[in-house]
Amino acid sequence: MADSANGGALSAEDQQLVEELTQKLRRDVNCLAENDRSAKRRALEKLRKETVDKAETGQMSPTAACAVFESLLAKPVLRCLSDSVERCRFLAVEILDKFIGIAAYPSLRDTLPYVIPSLVQRLAAKEVVETCEELRLSLSELLLNIVKVASGRCRTANSATGNGTGGVEHAHLLAPYMDDFCAILVCTLCDPFPDVKKVSCQCVHVLATSIARHFHMQAEAFVKPLCACMTHQHSKVRIVAIGALCQTVLRGPVK
Repeated sequence: MADSANGGALSAEDQQLVEELTQKLRRDVNCLAENDRSAKRRALEKLRKETVDKAETGQMSPTAACAVFESLLAKPVLRCLSDSVERCRFLAVEILDKFIGIAAYPSLRDTLPYVIPSLVQRLAAKEVVETCEELRLSLSELLLNIVKVASGRCRTANSATGNGTGGVEHAHLLAPYMDDFCAILVCTLCDPFPDVKKVSCQCVHVLATSIARHFHMQAEAFVKPLCACMTHQHSKVRIVAIGALCQTVLRGPVK
């Protein structure tokens, strides 16, 4: 994974901050490998507070926060997605989602190869892996956030510095993961939790309009689950399903 958030161009001030913060947080990162539930929870809360929370509130640069995340936090936090403690899994998703919200283009590019397989593991298994429906929703929202940020549908904290992905389309980052997106969404569109269905429909819609050439190859797989969503008892699910299905039919070789 990259050592800095914008291709090695950290300012001297940010470089010093990254080095100091890395030393300060190393013990907390080590706590994530321990069996003490309370210690892991406290460590994740501190890691969030000292990095992505500060970047969101302007107390440190998003570039520095991304550098710390990539070099120190990414892999340990991703492992926490499968932690036995529900609160730890929630915190891990929250940190990842906040990171995507501040990510500069190179950070997003370098982190997706780790994040997407983790989402596949949690959401695309034949048997339900994540038993908490609110966590399945949070994971689905993380996927939607990734898709929106990469396709330029929302602004990131780094946008103000010119390093962000917001408003700039980097949809080509999504193309290599189209098979993974399909595996996830075919499952989450059938999730019993209505809110997961809604977010999944939104994901399909954004993918269809952002990477149409690559979506075309997988479009047919979405038709059956989207049609099922169109008969759901909740009108909001039916509405987003219709929109997603329209884009799927327009962009794909659907008969």
